[in-house]
Amino acid sequence: MIILALFGIGIAASVVSWYNGKRTAEVERQIAELEAQWSAILAADARERQRMALDYVAAFRRLLDVELAARQEIGLELANALEQARAVIVNRFGSAENDSFLQAVRDIELALARVDAERAYQVIVRAALPTNIGDVILEDALPRPEDLNLPPGFPMLGGMLDLSAARHESAVESWHMHVDQTTRVQSSRGYALSYLDERALGDVATKPMVIAVDHELRTATLSYGLAPLFEASQIDGAEPLTAKVVQGKEGHAELKVEQISLTLQHSDTSGRRQLRIGESLRVYPGIWLLQDFLDASKANSRKALPVRMSARVIATRTVWSPIHLAVSEAQLGQVVDAHQALEEQGRGHEKWDLSSREDGLIAITQGNVTLLVAADIGLQAFVLQSVSYGAPRSWSRQSRCTPNSA
Repeated sequence: MIILALFGIGIAASVVSWYNGKRTAEVERQIAELEAQWSAILAADARERQRMALDYVAAFRRLLDVELAARQEIGLELANALEQARAVIVNRFGSAENDSFLQAVRDIELALARVDAERAYQVIVRAALPTNIGDVILEDALPRPEDLNLPPGFPMLGGMLDLSAARHESAVESWHMHVDQTTRVQSSRGYALSYLDERALGDVATKPMVIAVDHELRTATLSYGLAPLFEASQIDGAEPLTAKVVQGKEGHAELKVEQISLTLQHSDTSGRRQLRIGESLRVYPGIWLLQDFLDASKANSRKALPVRMSARVIATRTVWSPIHLAVSEAQLGQVVDAHQALEEQGRGHEKWDLSSREDGLIAITQGNVTLLVAADIGLQAFVLQSVSYGAPRSWSRQSRCTPNSA
């Protein structure tokens, strides 16, 4: 999410740690204590086990309160970052930077949806904990630290819902020996489910997309038809869609896929001339924000989502797919300082020069700022090594190019 910092959008370290699946040292300590208590409970007799179980539940509740407070803070941070990001979107900037920024904004949208779901789930877990020794039933499984993780089948806005566990539970409750993969599941993890559409005949693999969720009322709305569309937009614009050319309200040719309207980007003027009503056209999705996608999917929506005539990941002499810059938290300040230095010089929108060095590192230079990076195939990114200022040094072996964006 480094590109957010470049636009003045701050993300707290706690959010970054949560996003990367890391827990604080205090939470790890509490989990270790719970594991020790769990082992002691298993070794005790029945009477002592019940007393110890209540102490264990009290410790688990304290851990749960810490996790809930953390998610409350993370949710506020993400909501604030999303508000700032949406304010930036109204400004125009370069196409490659625009794609990278929109990807980061969509990541925030999905992260906020996930933390909301985690918080709702943990509230449910907390409400189910016994509060006195008479409520402790030793035959029931005590909660474990891993039970804090969001389980499969829990609705999350924008997520693809795994209904396999809910479908199995439904079969058990109705005493069916066979799990019918075509039966519509009515609930999952305590959430009542409604459906915008039906799954395609014979398709048992597709997971529906959660297009609406109310964690207070515990309801969720699902769509099978929209799921592959949103997933296609997340595969770096490389997954084609088959759109139908239809006649719009004003008589002009329009693109449709499912109930969503599409529009060719301004650069695809030749594609507009190819539109003939009744035909099908292969197009590639742009960067679709979750909220834009949900708005476009509503009945009678006038919002159209951008598509291209060619895959976004294909580099040409004028358009390059963005290469991400991997930066540690300790280096964020250096990158922000470099960006501000270029802005002050009025050179922030110039092309970057790439120079290869004999030691295998790459120097990316703009004006008097040079980022020294190493290419990491696994991360599919440039990993920042250092930032320097002044005239670029002359490398003994150079291979220079000037893409629109590094």
